[in-house]
Amino acid sequence: DCWGHRGASSRFPENTLASFEAAIRDGAEGIESDVHVSADSVVIMFHDPALDRTTNSTGRIKERTWYGDAGMQHVRTIKEPKQAIPTFAETVELLMKPENKHVKFNVDVKVQNDPERLFSLMHEVISAQPAWQTDLAPRILLGLWHPRFLQFAKSCLPYCRRSHIGVSTDIARKYFWKDCEAFSMSFGALTTYDGQKFRQECKNAGKNLVVWTVNEPEHMMEAVRWEVHAIITDVTQTWLDMR
Repeated sequence: DCWGHRGASSRFPENTLASFEAAIRDGAEGIESDVHVSADSVVIMFHDPALDRTTNSTGRIKERTWYGDAGMQHVRTIKEPKQAIPTFAETVELLMKPENKHVKFNVDVKVQNDPERLFSLMHEVISAQPAWQTDLAPRILLGLWHPRFLQFAKSCLPYCRRSHIGVSTDIARKYFWKDCEAFSMSFGALTTYDGQKFRQECKNAGKNLVVWTVNEPEHMMEAVRWEVHAIITDVTQTWLDMR
């Protein structure tokens, strides 16, 4: 599979509806994006804990409101074409369009979040969709960096599949092996001797292996040789053309 890293983020502003739509139009089977929560409890799709790097605004997301005159709903990306920050709800709506019903949604859960608050808010959005149990829930893959998120993922979002995102095969084995069905590892972590061993362990145990962020064609070919389940890339077009 090809999953667009923050959408088709080499061509469009990262983590925007334009970027997600471009990745889907390219033919990507999934999109990868990140979640944070605003001060007024809106889940938004954004990578950094603060707005400064990619937008015309500043400040920490958890201290800013979404609604209101100074709300983040008015913020725009620096990169052209200038885009609004999408909410989790808007992204789910995009994925519920009939033509997008096949697209998987890999949600990278940033460690700055309060797990219970985030997952409860996500559940409200997911469970408001028609036929969500069959049409949406099976497509969502929660990406967890820290073990403290596991129990809340199980209790608040038991219907979502879980993956561990990381750079350490040791941490993956020690804290996440029994509770995750997929492992989303950095490309470099899988190139070592231990990485090779971990790839084999995943294969033997029937765990899906996802690799990020793979933008070089020769690395894509290497990941194909490893028989990974999905490649996360900024350059969705490049990978899909090669495939």
